[in-house]
Amino acid sequence: MEIVITSREFDDNMATAVRGAFGQMIDQLQDLNLTSLQYIIVPNDFGEELIEFQQRYQLREGYTNNEFGIAMGKVLSYFDDGQYRNSIFLDHRVVLTLFEGDNLKQNAIHLIHHELCHVHDDYEKYRVFGEADLEQVFFYTPDKVSQVTYAHADLVWSEYIATRLSSSSTPKDHDRYVDSLISLIPKTKVDCEEAVLSYRTEGDISKLFGEIQLSTSLLLKVVAYFIGYCHGSDIDPPDEMNNLVKQHPYLDGVWEKLSPLLHNLYESYGSWESVEVFDDLAEIVLILWGNLGIYPENQNGVR
Repeated sequence: MEIVITSREFDDNMATAVRGAFGQMIDQLQDLNLTSLQYIIVPNDFGEELIEFQQRYQLREGYTNNEFGIAMGKVLSYFDDGQYRNSIFLDHRVVLTLFEGDNLKQNAIHLIHHELCHVHDDYEKYRVFGEADLEQVFFYTPDKVSQVTYAHADLVWSEYIATRLSSSSTPKDHDRYVDSLISLIPKTKVDCEEAVLSYRTEGDISKLFGEIQLSTSLLLKVVAYFIGYCHGSDIDPPDEMNNLVKQHPYLDGVWEKLSPLLHNLYESYGSWESVEVFDDLAEIVLILWGNLGIYPENQNGVR
């Protein structure tokens, strides 16, 4: 594994200290399989150098950079000279906080730990499915709706397991995404309702389905973070969260099923045999869309 620092924010002494900190962290994470990790990259320009790397290995281009947030870290999976590999891109601002006070430093350690857990999970899935990009596996599922819902299911699983496995490094003052969910649960409902109203005027089914996927994917991702923290730290959801969920019936059949389902997947983790392990998660995605009035069909799009 090689640590590549191109950011101009680091002089030689700082770069040496960063490499030492990364090496020490990895040495302590014996519970993770990081054999596929090829590079940890701290770029000067996160977006530009990430896209260049994605182009070099013919990967899907892009990263989170929108109204919902900006990526501070990203794990890439690919083949290099026929071997399965992973690389982590880290924004230099994250790495710089390794030299700040205890609280900021712990936040940075936790984020890096989380990304290393993604490397572990990506390798585990490669070991089972034989592909760097799981969408290549989902392509062979029975229909187009399944291809889409399996991709969402994998996103939920990926964020859940990376959060659960990295929960031991959670900073003491971390809210475990409670505040994010308190604002996101009602917002998702409003955003989806507005998308449906817009569709009735414009008649653009592709735009509607894209907006529904974006909103619900973000919600499910944050719910996965939250459940991962709860399971990893062995704590129950706070009452304010349970009370909020009860006020939003569109989460019926989703909230109460997701936690035990993810735990059951964790219990069988490492012994998966086929993509069918994602069946129940994909069904939850469909339930959520249905609760919002969206019913994807293979022939006729969305109704």
